[in-house]
This record gives sequence, structure tokens and C-alpha cells, in this order.
Amino acid sequence: MYEWTRDWIALRRQHPAIRHGSTIDLVYEEDVNAFARRSNDETILIIVNRAAIPKKVTIPVGMIETTDGAQLLPVRIAKDRVRAIGGKFTVDVSPRIAVAYKLIGAE
Repeated sequence: MYEWTRDWIALRRQHPAIRHGSTIDLVYEEDVNAFARRSNDETILIIVNRAAIPKKVTIPVGMIETTDGAQLLPVRIAKDRVRAIGGKFTVDVSPRIAVAYKLIGAE
């Protein structure tokens, strides 16, 4: 638990959006919560899955003011980049985990 907390505190130090950015609620379900923290320089998405099973989380690109082709770059625990296709990001989240991504604009 100490290492987990230390790593999330370090992530907070590294990304001003987490410390000072505005919050955008993206998904709020029984076992899944996803939100973005946005500053002038960056947008960080955090997705928490407290369920005992994997979850597929869908986030419309309009909620974070981006377009198809934008990507979510893993910054904490997540391993794969996620590209926006068809107006949405679809993220597979493992059970009982919290992951963080940095939004990279469409190329």
C-alpha cells in the first residue's frame, strides 16, 4: 500500500493538471469512475475499476474536447495506448485497479 500511494503522489507531482486542473466527470457507475483533470498544458484521465472483473469503459471524445485519432498515452499502471475511433475511446480496465492516461491530440 505504501508503494502504491507513493507512486500516485509522484504522479501528482509530475502533472500540474492533477494538482491544479479542472475536473471533468466522464463515467460514474457502480464499480467504475473515470474523470479527467485538465490544465492549460495537459489533460490526464484517471479510471478506477473497483469490480472483481475487467470492465470496458467508453468515453466520448466530445467530453474531453478532442477528436478521432487522439490517443491516451499510459502514464500509470496502464500498458497500451488507446486511440479514439468512432467518436469514442474504449478502454479495457483490469479488475480492482486505478490507471492513468495522458491525452495526446489527434495527429
